[in-house]
Amino acid sequence: AVLTFLILFLSEIIPKTLGANHWRKLAPSVSVCLFWMEKITMPLIWMSQKVTNLLGKGNNGQYIRQELSAMSKMGKDTGELSEQESQILTQMLSMKDMHVSDIMTPRTVIFKLSTHITHAQFTNQYLSSPFTRFPIYQGDRDNVIGYVNRNDIILQSRQTPDIEIGTHLKTLLAVPSSVRVLPLFQLMIKRNAKMALVVDEYGSSEGVVTIEDIIETLIGLEIVDSKDLAPNMQALARKLWQRRIKNKGLVIR
Repeated sequence: AVLTFLILFLSEIIPKTLGANHWRKLAPSVSVCLFWMEKITMPLIWMSQKVTNLLGKGNNGQYIRQELSAMSKMGKDTGELSEQESQILTQMLSMKDMHVSDIMTPRTVIFKLSTHITHAQFTNQYLSSPFTRFPIYQGDRDNVIGYVNRNDIILQSRQTPDIEIGTHLKTLLAVPSSVRVLPLFQLMIKRNAKMALVVDEYGSSEGVVTIEDIIETLIGLEIVDSKDLAPNMQALARKLWQRRIKNKGLVIR
């Protein structure tokens, strides 16, 4: 026990304390010592690397992620990091293996409009809708062909009330449900896309995901657009879908 204490005190605590307090004075001389120590012990370093390669390196990346996640939690507990900072770090580390299907709004609860709705119909029926972007379908409701921006319709509704909202159609980026969130985030930024359509292997729509969904997942906070009338768009979409099902007298089990 005494030997362990001496090793810990003399080789860990004292050197680290001196290095933290007097690093500027010690850096030149210590760097020279470390350089020659590395040269002298190079054969041992080479041999240990060979042995390690033979035994297998294991999943070092996974260990590093676990260590970083644990450090963020420790930082929050000690007060070095705020709860929000710790949450952002944890969310960023967990997004590596996250697929777009994990964060999308499912097809069954998407609030979408027909391409044949006119400006006047939109103003009368959907002006109070809390959404700022609307997926547009043609024919079958699952045949989503793009989306329209609420403001584009409002600006033109008075001058051209009989024009269909499909004239404001914007291209909707289509991605497979198996794509990971971070590559999709980079692609949407590169193409300046606000919304993407998630499709299965047969090309059928499964849901939609917005740039806000990805950022909210990244930072772990809900983003509310200045024009949004509801803070949680996905929850609101599900609520509206459940209301439509109830009004039609259907029972979902």
